[in-house]
Amino acid sequence: MRRFPSALRECIDSFFSGTGNDAPGRDPLLDVVWHYPDRAACFWKIMMGFCSIWGVLIPIPCGTFLSMNWEPCGTCDRPLRHWVLLQCWFQLAQVPIRLVFYVKVRQSQETGEVQECLQQLMSSPAWRTSKALSMATYAWGILGAVWLLNSSHCAACPGLLYLCTGVIVSGILRIFGTLVFFKYKFPHENDEVQEQAMKPLGASMGLINKLPLIRFAPGTSHDDPASTCVVCLVEFEQRHLLRHLPCGHKFHKHCIDKWLRRNKTCPLCLRDIELPCLGHPRSLKHKVA
Repeated sequence: MRRFPSALRECIDSFFSGTGNDAPGRDPLLDVVWHYPDRAACFWKIMMGFCSIWGVLIPIPCGTFLSMNWEPCGTCDRPLRHWVLLQCWFQLAQVPIRLVFYVKVRQSQETGEVQECLQQLMSSPAWRTSKALSMATYAWGILGAVWLLNSSHCAACPGLLYLCTGVIVSGILRIFGTLVFFKYKFPHENDEVQEQAMKPLGASMGLINKLPLIRFAPGTSHDDPASTCVVCLVEFEQRHLLRHLPCGHKFHKHCIDKWLRRNKTCPLCLRDIELPCLGHPRSLKHKVA
């Protein structure tokens, strides 16, 4: 039984950590993080703290109102009481995740590891869960707005209509405030980052030749589960010469060299090959001298 707290802590740590090399989980905000880490950390910390407080304050009046008027609210011609209840649940479910994000970002500012911290958080299951809950909250909010606009009968509980209106308006104001704060924190710089990321910029052969080469050997621990070069769409075969990029992805040498001469980003995750490699890369056993 003494091992239970440590096992629980390991489970929580794995939920809030990630490798940062998963292409499907790459977040566009990572470009902003790498170019403006201090501003990104400040933006994250303020937004996570504000949204945590918001996620607690909104359910309090809603829960109080529903507890006092649950039966009368059931006479409305739309299930608005259930809409408010689930909307409050969505808000509260995100509070613990946002609080942990807030603490981790604050700690990263003290240690000077902002970029590594934010990249790990954005590639973690916690970040994907938070985004899924946010999307569900917005979708549920749109449905509630439709119900509210088409609701014409709630004589026994007219306050429910005002409560739903307040919840919807507050949600719109929060989204608008987030966008305004983001523009204030990153004036015109996000557009520059996106343009720079989209602009093809080739790498020199000297830089390309510094990237390690390996021989493909099926079944060895250093090979990725994927066994196909995404550039030429041909499967790797025994003793094929592969180029190993800093992000961890591998491609045929002749394919990726041609690609990198035109664009020095990974074809899978779009990570610049000159950016520092995070974490501890796996050893390359069959490295070519």
